[in-house]
Order: sequence, then C-alpha cells, then structure tokens
Amino acid sequence: MIKKILYIPISVVVILFGITFSYQNKHNVDLNYYFDLHWNTPLAWILFWFFTVGVLVGVVVVFFRVLSLQRLLNQARKETRQAEQELANLRSLPIKDVV
Repeated sequence: MIKKILYIPISVVVILFGITFSYQNKHNVDLNYYFDLHWNTPLAWILFWFFTVGVLVGVVVVFFRVLSLQRLLNQARKETRQAEQELANLRSLPIKDVV
C-alpha cells in the first residue's frame, strides 16, 4: 500500500519531467556512430532509446542472475530434504543399551 502511495507520485513527476524535457529540446541532434552511421533526430528521442536499451540490458542481466539463484535455492532445498531424511532414519534406529 505504501509502495503505491510513493510510486504513483514519483512516476507522475518523472513522466512530466520527460514531457517537459522533450518539449524544451525540440531541436534535432546529429548522432554519429560507428561504421559511418548517422542519426538526426530530436535529443529526447535519442535519450529515450538509449534509456530503453539500458533498461532492457539490465533486465536481461537480472534475469540470468535470478535463474542462477533459483538453481542454488533448488540445490539447497534438495540437500535439506536429504539431511531431514537422514535425520528421520537415524531417529528411527533402536537405541542399544551399553552396560
């Protein structure tokens, strides 16, 4: 509930900032890239696309990290089940009286 209360106003402010930024920077910018590639477009679009590519790269990196952590978690759960089964087996053994 508190997340929604915080995220909604912050999202609105960020969106309004982006809209006003793009409105204030309407002029075209030349972007020269490798292999003699040129891109002539408004600054806001260039920033938007590079931000989007950055977010997508971040999502892919986090996705693979989550998969790695899930594999570790499944391995730990398997080891825990084996240890619990071994403990149950040891508890069911009869106790020998040593005199």
